[in-house]
Amino acid sequence: MERPGNVAIDGPQDTAARERLQKYATAAKSGGSRVWMQLSHGGRQSDKRVNKHVVGPSAIASADRHPETPSDATTSALELEEVRDVAQRFIDAAVVCEACGFDGVQLHSAHGYLLSSFLNPRANVREDEYGGALENRARLLLEVVRGIRSAVAPTFALGVKINSADFQKGGFTDAECATVVQWLEASGG
Repeated sequence: MERPGNVAIDGPQDTAARERLQKYATAAKSGGSRVWMQLSHGGRQSDKRVNKHVVGPSAIASADRHPETPSDATTSALELEEVRDVAQRFIDAAVVCEACGFDGVQLHSAHGYLLSSFLNPRANVREDEYGGALENRARLLLEVVRGIRSAVAPTFALGVKINSADFQKGGFTDAECATVVQWLEASGG
């Protein structure tokens, strides 16, 4: 969750939670519109009021953290099983959105949020299958896209918000973005 007041879909939703989500979707579609839910994880940008344990691909704090996150806040590196859990949570949230009447989801993989941080070699210095070469840094995002695509109907829309570059020396570049976009397209995103 990025900030207080955002809708959180974390795990299976009880009947009351599903009904609230259905009301959002129904209200948004009442004039004939299609409605998508944006799914995000603030990662290193998290507001401490909603996420006391700031996490990222590596234990590297963000220079652009949320104003409510103190400058001495520690970013913890996600363990391998936590990375896989994050992927499954995105997938599960998309399934809930579809079941509640949303027409699609957009994955927020920009602005230093968690999925974006995995793409950034300055934020991601992991030495496992989620770090290093671009195909490894893009692995989490691609796993989420493939997982969602396999869990929802073909008519359920899926998009990805992605930076064209991080605009940081040594960060995610526009050439890398073009490659990731090709991979996303091939993966159903």
